[in-house]
Amino acid sequence: MAFIFLLLVLCGLIVLDYVPADFIDIAINVIFLCISLFLLTSLATLFISWLEYIRYWIFIDEKDLKIKKGLISTEEIGIPYRRIRDVKIKRSLLDQILGMSNVVIVLSDYGDNEPSTDESVISLPSLDSFIAREIQGNILKRSQVEQITILNGQKLV
Repeated sequence: MAFIFLLLVLCGLIVLDYVPADFIDIAINVIFLCISLFLLTSLATLFISWLEYIRYWIFIDEKDLKIKKGLISTEEIGIPYRRIRDVKIKRSLLDQILGMSNVVIVLSDYGDNEPSTDESVISLPSLDSFIAREIQGNILKRSQVEQITILNGQKLV
């Protein structure tokens, strides 16, 4: 979208040579108005994205993992460690350049006959790489301890 807008502004600047002298002020004002609206929209989008980012919390408790997110309406997800099958870290090329990572939590489904749903995979987007590795290690450690506790029937401390 931004590329198309910049292309249109560039075309407007090129065509500016063909605008009659009486309308040159109006054409320049329209181009500046378009550029101003583009910058304002970009800043508003950046600000809203930043607000959503700071309103994204991850709590690692003793019994479960809690994720709270939302700007206007909040959503809180609680995941017991016994449902966590795997924790992966995914990084695209842009993530590697920026030092970011996405943590993907794979949950075990309730039944083997049921198909996988969107709720069986939870993604924690755009985390610092060090923080992502810490979260992965903590979740895997806690989920393995709880699985061993359930399998042996004894409480481990």
